[in-house]
Amino acid sequence: MTRSLRAVLLGNFTLRFSTGLTGTLLLFYLTDLPQYGGVAVSAATAGIMAALYFGAELILSPLFGAMADRFGTHRLMQPGPIMGAVAVILTALTTSVPFLAATRFLEGAAAAASVPAALGYIAIATSRDQALRGRVVARFEVATLGGVGVGSVVAGFLYSALGPTAFYVNALVYAVTFVVLRYGVEDLPEHVPSYPGEEPVPSTLYHLGRYREVLRSRPVWFLAPTWIALNAILGSWGTQAVFQLVQEPSERFSNQVLMQGLEPWQASLAFGSGLVILFSGLLYWGNRFVRLGRTTIIGFGLAGGGARRGVQALGDRADLLALGRVEDRVQQLVELHGVDAEDGLLLRDQLLLDHLDGDADGRVVAMVLQTQVALPGEKD
Repeated sequence: MTRSLRAVLLGNFTLRFSTGLTGTLLLFYLTDLPQYGGVAVSAATAGIMAALYFGAELILSPLFGAMADRFGTHRLMQPGPIMGAVAVILTALTTSVPFLAATRFLEGAAAAASVPAALGYIAIATSRDQALRGRVVARFEVATLGGVGVGSVVAGFLYSALGPTAFYVNALVYAVTFVVLRYGVEDLPEHVPSYPGEEPVPSTLYHLGRYREVLRSRPVWFLAPTWIALNAILGSWGTQAVFQLVQEPSERFSNQVLMQGLEPWQASLAFGSGLVILFSGLLYWGNRFVRLGRTTIIGFGLAGGGARRGVQALGDRADLLALGRVEDRVQQLVELHGVDAEDGLLLRDQLLLDHLDGDADGRVVAMVLQTQVALPGEKD
């Protein structure tokens, strides 16, 4: 493997490290935004912020990929880190939600500029060695996942120590990425023949019609929807889980055990534990591609997700059964003491407090509060 290919892999790792770092830092920042003069942010807004980044990368990657084919892959790698650095600096300087949304889109555009160009560079540099291409692309994916994961874990510790100033630290990481891609990667010819006698493809033949043909191909439509859906599951869970972990318990959803009011560094530890499981799964299933095949492994993943949902549904059913028992106990206490409606309400409150202080399930107590258990003589 050449020095340039190693530099591309390192640059991709640091670029994705910045992606994970900013994305998680922003979730902590949005939680504390009122402390810095901003407005309170809902979970829906936090989700939109995350979607803006990946939406920008998804929409703009084909455009920047075409530009990389036209003007050179090495040249198109370099603007991305600059755009990302500008985005994170602006993020640290504002509390305006619309402006923060714009910075997320800009940072997504930064990834869209660099990543397709890096992949194109790898394709050209390894065109004569398919075994080398396989190794480099595999390491590229590891660098992508590892960068995002490590950045997300580091974010909690940085934010706990520095607050919004951590965004400036991320700008320095983007600067390192620029240096690596600018000076560590050598220029390549537009096209390296894969076999002796192959005619070079002039850049003038690259046009949007070629990409439309690729997008219409059956292999793309066979894999792309599944791949997007699986990543959507990971993205929605990862984003919302981190955001909710640092939230204070809500009175509206007092049965929500995810809201624990954790410190950012604690949330990062929880996220890091999930990443350990994720990478263990990648290692395990990656060694079984030859024997099982891609679609079979995807099927195992979907079956596992369905089983988890089934277990969760059984847990919800158990909560409902427990709620019925609590209602019966309330009625028994009222009948036993022969009290009127007002005193019955006091008894109910005491019962709930006993549950909160004792060994009761907090979610069951919350359900009682939400459904307002009907007592004799209680008015609507």
